Amino acid sequence: MASGAMISTLVALGTMPIISRIFDKNDFGVYAVFVSVTSLVGMFATAFYPTAFVIPKLKVDFLKLLKASIFGMLITTIVVCITILLFRETFVRSFNLGNIQTYIWLLPIGIIFSESFKIIQNWNVRNAKFNKNASSNVSMKLSERVMNILTGTVYAPSPGSLIYSYLVSLSVGISFLYQKRMFTEFKAALRIPLKQVFQACREYIKYPFFVMPANLINKFTSDLPLYFLALYFSTSITGGFSFALTLLNVPLKIIGTSIASVFYQKAAEIYIDSPSLLSDFTIKLHLKMLIIGSIVFGVIFAFGEFLFSFVFGTEWALAGKFASLLSIYYIYREISSPLSKIFSITRNEQYTLWINITLAVSRTISIYFGVLTEDPLTAVLYFSVGNLIGYFITNLLVFYILKANLVKIVLTDIAIILSSFAFFYYLNLWFIKI
Repeated sequence: MASGAMISTLVALGTMPIISRIFDKNDFGVYAVFVSVTSLVGMFATAFYPTAFVIPKLKVDFLKLLKASIFGMLITTIVVCITILLFRETFVRSFNLGNIQTYIWLLPIGIIFSESFKIIQNWNVRNAKFNKNASSNVSMKLSERVMNILTGTVYAPSPGSLIYSYLVSLSVGISFLYQKRMFTEFKAALRIPLKQVFQACREYIKYPFFVMPANLINKFTSDLPLYFLALYFSTSITGGFSFALTLLNVPLKIIGTSIASVFYQKAAEIYIDSPSLLSDFTIKLHLKMLIIGSIVFGVIFAFGEFLFSFVFGTEWALAGKFASLLSIYYIYREISSPLSKIFSITRNEQYTLWINITLAVSRTISIYFGVLTEDPLTAVLYFSVGNLIGYFITNLLVFYILKANLVKIVLTDIAIILSSFAFFYYLNLWFIKI
């Protein structure tokens, strides 16, 4: 799994200098809004039942959730198609989607592809097929980058090139996720009576009532700068912000997201067999990720502007400044990716909603007052601090549930982060002087 994430990272980093010289900030801005809207609408489709695939002990209970997820995805896609067909102008105007109006017809395809990918990916997590997920991530990233370069050079660079590449990469990723045994399990799921499926949905009712709203709130508010920067400033600045996120998400995926599914499966086993060991297991992972994250994001914090300008060109210097500011909270975002799975493992899914409401309030207040300063950098700084507060509280709540020593954890976190960031900050000052 780690090797797959490493290869994906190398592909992403190795091709970004080329892509950044083909597409401009406006292209990235429109592309980012399209992907954000697709993700938001797609979240309604499966009610987040796929994330519960790893929980049931019995295979039949898993198959019930699988059928519910597939049916939900298909129904949602049909509703979106009808909405766009009959109420396209109203839909675009109501949600201020003028920037992606040209590509609005691709939303249903994006929903089908993205949600199918998530369903099969979680399916593999249940079966501990992490290598399949890893190979899929590599093939998806590689195909997306190849398509980016081909469509951007053969045809005129545009947001459409980035969007089409994204959709193609999802289809490639799905093909690599698939296993032969899945077709047999799929047929078995279809044979399950709807009454039993509804019973399973009620048993895992916390997912549509708590986990889904929590993730909807989290996704929407984490993307607030995309909408606020486009509204108060320009799509060019939005593109710079989006580009910074794209680069920051590379280490986030290799350190946090790639570990999350493995941690989820292993932690679920520990909780069933030896619940008392879960706290120590989680603390050890937290410490390792904190040290790695402090180094990676400490470098970005200190050298972000220089690195972006040197590697991608001086026109991306603003994106480097954004990355430096965002790195302040990305350490805790990286850690919370696997650790937040504790809420589901311990069947405390309701905390997922409350913590994301806290994050939403913090993000909304910070970005609102940030844009009032009429400076995009200040707006992103406020947003970063708001996120830092929210993710810090999230990690504390995880360890509170595990009954860990909160004071010791907080002091350790502060010492490691401050020492790392201070070291790279003063190292940057030394480089400037020479």
